Amino acid sequence: PKATIEATTDKDGSATLPGYTGTRLFVSIRPLGEDEEGPDVAPSKLDSLLQVPNDTVVRTVRVPVPPGNESGRDGAFTMLGLSDIRKDGAPSTSRWSLRVVPINDWGEVGFPVVRTITRDAVGPTLNLETPFTNPVWPFLAHLSGRAEPGSAVTLDGSGPLEVDEAGRFTVVTRLAPWPQTVRLTATDVSGNTSVGEFSVVGGVDYRQFPWALIVALTLLGLVAVRGLSSAGRARGGGVEATSWSLGVLDDAARPEIEELPPGSGLAPR
Repeated sequence: PKATIEATTDKDGSATLPGYTGTRLFVSIRPLGEDEEGPDVAPSKLDSLLQVPNDTVVRTVRVPVPPGNESGRDGAFTMLGLSDIRKDGAPSTSRWSLRVVPINDWGEVGFPVVRTITRDAVGPTLNLETPFTNPVWPFLAHLSGRAEPGSAVTLDGSGPLEVDEAGRFTVVTRLAPWPQTVRLTATDVSGNTSVGEFSVVGGVDYRQFPWALIVALTLLGLVAVRGLSSAGRARGGGVEATSWSLGVLDDAARPEIEELPPGSGLAPR
């Protein structure tokens, strides 16, 4: 027989151990602190059965054999509770180191398996796409979403949605041309839930426009237009025109020539 240990437990601390029907599982459980790690390599078959580390609890569980079935024929699961196994003085524990040794009804011992497992108390991931454009009422909009694989997803006011193995789903609804909220709830196999509220708009989602960039470019354009207008006014009226600058002189504006009497010039040498 072979043993397998899952990476996480349910939020109530119960772990699911798979195995062939009728297999007995000898489990050594040691609670761990937040920064403490368990062993990565399992000891031999004999040491796993005879040597028990300190602060370790040993429990034996058996994979049930359904009525009418034979032992060792089919695969099944058995449950192991861990919530009552805690570190000394700690109100609760979320991590354990497990060592499992399987033995079938014929006394055959399987290879030991060790692993550190963690309590699954975190809700599943949940996302919904909010496209830039959507069909507007009365047409149907198809919104694609994705949740943690294995989770069940429900739409508030509508009911459960069909989720594939990869966690993909589709919300089919009618959208008005203003913001409205689509509320989803996802529940994983451990019973943890996540609630997501997504705001969508029918038609064009004007909220996704880059308004900050648009405002900045508009202001720059206004500043540039104002600067060009000021420069044009400065070139048109900077210097006042005069008759001298225009080259138009009348008789009154011409210079006068003064006549000097004879002998008033320079004396000859």
